[in-house]
Amino acid sequence: MHTRLTSHNSIHHPLTNTRSAHPPIIIYLPPGPVLAHFNTSAATPDSIVASTLASNTSATVVQLNYRLSSQHQYPTPIHDVLTGYDWIVRHLAPSWVTRHGATKREKVLKIGVCGSLMGGSLATMLALTECRLGGSRIVAAAVAEPIVDWVFAPPSRSAVDTDLTDEDIVPRAQKRGKAKPVPSHVQHASNPLLPASTLLAARDRFFRSPDAWLDPFASPLLFFRTPGVAPPPVLTSFSPSSTPSSSSREDAETAAPPPRKSPRVYPPTGSGLRLPNMRVTVGEESVLRDQGVEFVKYMRRAVVREGERNGGVGGGGKTEYLDGLRSAGESGEGLGEDGAREGGAARAQAEAEAEKQVVLETVPRVGLWGRSSGDERWRRSIEDVGAWFRGAMG
Repeated sequence: MHTRLTSHNSIHHPLTNTRSAHPPIIIYLPPGPVLAHFNTSAATPDSIVASTLASNTSATVVQLNYRLSSQHQYPTPIHDVLTGYDWIVRHLAPSWVTRHGATKREKVLKIGVCGSLMGGSLATMLALTECRLGGSRIVAAAVAEPIVDWVFAPPSRSAVDTDLTDEDIVPRAQKRGKAKPVPSHVQHASNPLLPASTLLAARDRFFRSPDAWLDPFASPLLFFRTPGVAPPPVLTSFSPSSTPSSSSREDAETAAPPPRKSPRVYPPTGSGLRLPNMRVTVGEESVLRDQGVEFVKYMRRAVVREGERNGGVGGGGKTEYLDGLRSAGESGEGLGEDGAREGGAARAQAEAEAEKQVVLETVPRVGLWGRSSGDERWRRSIEDVGAWFRGAMG
């Protein structure tokens, strides 16, 4: 059942009866106007995506249509989404009076959020910031081809400082050989489904200045690391021909080395935030592939750290082993053979739990929802997302 919430937003109720009087809520954020100038005859309307998601999750799906245009630039869509979220918590999260002293208590509502492209970026922002324990919060987020870093900077020269390896994320075949891999935003710049030029044009339209790209609310990857640019480079193309020559690049680096990408601690200690379950879908031939993979790596790292602070990922008392391993160094020297073995096992278990909590799905071509070639593949992809939400939201 579909209910018009306002002239811009709507609610899609599940068609089947649910066991709970208060079904979970999933917020759907449309992909935005990034691909608006392309032929969208094969694109599935957002209302159909939302209703399909509702029927496959037994959840109430609220579609929030945020403003985004050259007249409504960032941070307008951020404000719209946060305002919409606050409205949902106030009006859709039920409360009741208990018999324990006739105290009125608000139900802790499990909320999910999903979206692709711009909607994926905003969904990621919402999931990382509205996950505070003790009340209604985001517990699960599914995003497809999210734009989590508007800087589009080349990968850092130094390896990411993380306990997690790339083995589970990047196929080994892609890492063979000594040649440095070409960034996906260069390698797949001409992909007709999502050209790099389209993202650059969108960045010019939707941001007032390059500094606005560096806001973590606009580029959620920057919650987990520094941008690595100062000031942001203004790229006009992602093609190799537009890349500065090796000699000019070396001269520039000698004169003013760019800042390194450094990890940030997120969530901050004492914030009360608990990172939600996350599913990230990227296409093998997408310009956004690399930043999606990098985001998953950093978020898994944050989940492991969060688990260390809270007694292990999902509990289980791993902290003393992880703390001991960290203080003795990665080799485990000083822990003794048994301590090093237990610490290594605890770390491996914590990382395995993080991989379950933060899922990376790689699909052929480009992983956009509702934009297949007139067949039913889009419906199958939404059904898969719905199945994941059912498990992630309990």
